[in-house]
Amino acid sequence: SAHASSVDRRPPPPPPPPAAVPEAPPRKALPPFTPESSELFAAMDQYLAGAGIPLKDLFDHFDYPPRGCLSVKQCGKMVRAVLPRADIGMSEARYFHFMMDFEGHGDVAIENLEALKEHCTLFAMDLHPKRNFEVKDLLLRLAGYMTVQDMSAKEVFKQFEPSGSMDVPALGALFSMLLPALVRDATDLRDLKDLKD
Repeated sequence: SAHASSVDRRPPPPPPPPAAVPEAPPRKALPPFTPESSELFAAMDQYLAGAGIPLKDLFDHFDYPPRGCLSVKQCGKMVRAVLPRADIGMSEARYFHFMMDFEGHGDVAIENLEALKEHCTLFAMDLHPKRNFEVKDLLLRLAGYMTVQDMSAKEVFKQFEPSGSMDVPALGALFSMLLPALVRDATDLRDLKDLKD
């Protein structure tokens, strides 16, 4: 019994060491290429064609360590690579990031970038470095939101006003999500409703 008692008093075995966190794979260098255009997606097309890489490779280069999305800072770095001759500060980076962040999550996925690029082509529009939002930005964000969410315009409006009648508060909620800088007070909301009517 003395022997059994001494065995019982032995300390428990130490816990296993924590699993090692896998390191991110090394980031591939981007081929050097300087586009001529001063607009984002025209320059991006020139960059991808000249560098001989797909859009996903460009996105993945700045999504590092890999998360599947770009922060404002990473988005700014990507835009500066594509528009090296432009003056891209944090205000311009926030503009580009906001235009791609349709859902307002704070991050931009490759699907967001692809959707905005597609709709700029469809609308014969493009984005250039700027600090403030314009009314056309609202249309681009709405189109991108519908694409990413796989929703029709009717479904988007019903999301904010189930009854089907868009009153001022419902319009305010929709426009505030899509373009907060456009809606500042109740007067702006009334003006927007007048345009709709």
